[in-house]
Amino acid sequence: MAESDELLLRDQRAKPAPPDMGRLDGGQASEIGRLRARLNAETNGDYRRLLSNLRPDYGRVWRDIGFGYAALVFVLALAALPVPLAWSAPVVLAAALLVGYALAYLQLFIHEAAHHNLAADRALNDRLANAAIAWHLGADTAAYRVTHFAHHRNHGLTTDTERSYFRALDGRFMLEMLSGVNALRTFLGRRREQARAAKPPRGLTPLARGLVAHLVIVGGLYACGAWRAAIAWVIGVGVFLPFFGALRQILEHRSPEADPNVDYARQPHGAYTRIFKGGLLAHTFGGAGFDRHLLHHWEPQVSYTRLAELEAYMRGTSARAILEARTTTYCKALGALMRRATVRVRAADAPSGLACYACGSAKLSWWCAAADPEYRSTEDRFDYFRCADCGGLSISPCPEDRLSEIYPETYYSYAGESFSLLGAVKHWLDRRLFNSVFAGIPGERLAALDVGGGSGWLLDQARQAEPRLSTTVVVDVNPTAESRARASGHDFVLSRIEDFSDPRRFDLITMLNLIEHVRRPGEVLAKARDCLTDDGVLLIKTPNCDSLDARLLRKSYWGGLHSPRHWVLFTPEGFRRAAAEAGLRVERLQLTQGAPFWATSTLAWMERRGLVRFSRQAPMYRHRLFAPLLAIFAAFDYARRPFMRTSQMFVVLKRA
Repeated sequence: MAESDELLLRDQRAKPAPPDMGRLDGGQASEIGRLRARLNAETNGDYRRLLSNLRPDYGRVWRDIGFGYAALVFVLALAALPVPLAWSAPVVLAAALLVGYALAYLQLFIHEAAHHNLAADRALNDRLANAAIAWHLGADTAAYRVTHFAHHRNHGLTTDTERSYFRALDGRFMLEMLSGVNALRTFLGRRREQARAAKPPRGLTPLARGLVAHLVIVGGLYACGAWRAAIAWVIGVGVFLPFFGALRQILEHRSPEADPNVDYARQPHGAYTRIFKGGLLAHTFGGAGFDRHLLHHWEPQVSYTRLAELEAYMRGTSARAILEARTTTYCKALGALMRRATVRVRAADAPSGLACYACGSAKLSWWCAAADPEYRSTEDRFDYFRCADCGGLSISPCPEDRLSEIYPETYYSYAGESFSLLGAVKHWLDRRLFNSVFAGIPGERLAALDVGGGSGWLLDQARQAEPRLSTTVVVDVNPTAESRARASGHDFVLSRIEDFSDPRRFDLITMLNLIEHVRRPGEVLAKARDCLTDDGVLLIKTPNCDSLDARLLRKSYWGGLHSPRHWVLFTPEGFRRAAAEAGLRVERLQLTQGAPFWATSTLAWMERRGLVRFSRQAPMYRHRLFAPLLAIFAAFDYARRPFMRTSQMFVVLKRA
């Protein structure tokens, strides 16, 4: 775990402060009380006087609540506008997300009410909170106060009543948050806590009142003809509201050093809280002062309307060190916690003698295990180990002696390509690629070599794009592809590229989705370099294992593994290193869409639930859902590509 808050504040010349800031155990001296004492001594009592003057700005509180409701009404009004029926699905989805976001923002003010900061009169404070905020949560302010104060007392302990931050931010927990599983778990836990301390409500329970209120809203919207807004409300309340609530709590309290292999329901996580900057996002996702949540845990009696003043003051004291260390943005915290969630090490170490296939390092840790859901070529499972030096993945055991088994006769590159709209688009993109590549290669007669080219369909595209291309050669290990390749006019060599021998040199060598299929990629790259002419170009496409889908899906099945046929996978940095060691110069490396990996992962998930079935004779890529999923995920990846790494690399190389 990370250093405790007190350790960060510690003055090396003073006696050590106690650890685990944020715990408010009644039977012992409060660590926060010690911090206050230190700051009072440091400021000659000015800190105590400041706290006594930080009284709530009730007018601002209600203006902020009004802003939330205005945003909610605005979103529903937009969703109710008439639009073409074809636009209904994206309109409903966008409106649902915004409805959930607005309700998650309003939800935060029940926290302010729990600390009696909505009105000066405490009874009035609770009545106003129940009427204005708690209704949409099916909650009661007094009951919530019991749970929330238990969180303050037990923050970081196994008895904490707010437990979402106990979980690593991995793909499985993301799905639990979106599906409502985590919300149900949290709700049941809070009900048990409240039942031990709160008086039973009279009349309709808060949950029943909330349910009735939501039914009235949905029914009213539908009766007014705003059926899109009604559907958006249901999805927003049922999916996005609990998702945003759980995600915010994780970002506030999960330590960057939390071990994703540890069950923090059994072992204390330790107290950890952040401050968030970032303009409108921080002030709305972290509304009601949650963007300064660290300060709230230090001084929970101070209204969020005065936390900015408290922060400015404390930055002039010895507390400045921890404030700076804990200040971040929601996006940075999300990225860091998602990356941390992938650091899972199995008890078993890498097999003795196993070294990274990409760089030769022995610093390996277990990453995942996978079978073959795509072709069902084998029921065996294979381990993948991540290299600490280059970030690459290596399979173990490597099925080098099982090629005919794991590459069935229905393998996609052996079958050629049938016409489809997606295929036509892909062919057009391939020809554009070849046009740009051949434009930089001199000569009247050109030769091309496709490594692992199967039936030679890619070389067909190259010949259509370049009339100077007179020699085309396919190198592959599958004898059933030879007849198709020769029928298309290509030479065919039944061989591994490592064993390939030809006196000719080639102006273009393609290894699209090939380098990951070999155990010694360095040797393959060096062989390709030797086969190039001086002005020749080597084109490589290969998965990027440092991507969002790799991190999210590795515990179930990430399509980029193509198990057990992908034996080594690179990161962009690791590939550049391997290319340089093979005597190649990277002219261009760009990340492109990895729709096949998303589609494969989705269909594998569906198969585990009995929704679809695949076999050696009916492989995954032939399923009728595969092409639509490709289109959807290609659009998704192209949309996110400017902002984050996607899962395929396209590399143009020349001789160094």
